[in-house]
Amino acid sequence: MVALQQNYEQSSQCRHWRFSRAKLHEIRRATNQSGIERARANIAAEKDELHQQQTQPAPDSQDDTAVNYLTLEDELALCHFYETRIETVSKYFKFPNQVKATAVVFMKRFFLYNTVMDYPPKFIMLTCLYLATKTENHFIQIEEFAKPSTLKTTPKDILDYEFIVSQSLKFEFTIHHPYSPLYGFFLDAQAVVDNMALLTQVYNKAMEWCHKSLFTDLVFLYFPSQVALAAMLLAAQDVGWDFDTYLTYKFTEPVPRQELVTILTDIAAILKAYQPITVTTVRDIDRKLIYCRNPEKDPSSLLYQKKLQQAEDAEDQRRLAKVPAKPPSTESESVAEGEGGLVD
Repeated sequence: MVALQQNYEQSSQCRHWRFSRAKLHEIRRATNQSGIERARANIAAEKDELHQQQTQPAPDSQDDTAVNYLTLEDELALCHFYETRIETVSKYFKFPNQVKATAVVFMKRFFLYNTVMDYPPKFIMLTCLYLATKTENHFIQIEEFAKPSTLKTTPKDILDYEFIVSQSLKFEFTIHHPYSPLYGFFLDAQAVVDNMALLTQVYNKAMEWCHKSLFTDLVFLYFPSQVALAAMLLAAQDVGWDFDTYLTYKFTEPVPRQELVTILTDIAAILKAYQPITVTTVRDIDRKLIYCRNPEKDPSSLLYQKKLQQAEDAEDQRRLAKVPAKPPSTESESVAEGEGGLVD
């Protein structure tokens, strides 16, 4: 267990992806605000493009004052819903818990610094899951992954976002989950427990709480071992196991133990407060998103097509600039070449 703790403390997850609640909220608020600003500017630009291609001015149906942009709460709700969809797709493919959990964390990290007004959460969700199959050594061919008709996707839909997602993750793919610490606590508790059947019930219940923790912010706020221990606390309450006896055995010093209890109580409160997002809520948010999606990221928009054409033109110019111009032939060179031909 000490080794697991040390591994986590030295990991990129601990150094780069662990925040206070205030900092986490600050980052998300900034991401949402910058997303609104980009969407507002590009919706106006898209409107201008539309007007330029029409002989008559189009009705002002997309006046910015009428656009209802997504709030931070809207974005979080939409992301949380698609996080639970990862679990559904994982069950279909029979992916192990590690793949599912890693995909959820990937998605959380991606939308910490990106907005659903720029990137469609469905395709990001699928890309995160496909990427997790690679990083967790449970690889599946992309054609097989995109095959189920219920996903309504293509390999290209997923592969187009793979580098964008990886870049947003800072190419840090190793994720520490509470599953390993929980199993360590389960083995450790056997030293003070006679009733193995009861302890096994505790472990199974704790696994359920660990699964639920994926859909909260706990991965950003606490150590995996702390989440695992809090899951064990809640499981002990569920089945009537004396958790305090084990905690006293495991942590002999009263003061550190009391500090730990405070942390575990906070984590347990977050776990118990979790409520899944309803489909009705998601549909309402999706309707709002139709009108405030950033057209710069929408392949069907005029603005996207214009910028794509500009990028292609710039690439053509760059390639032409690299091709050295053939020097014009002089008259003497032409004569010499001609004479050479006659001699031959």
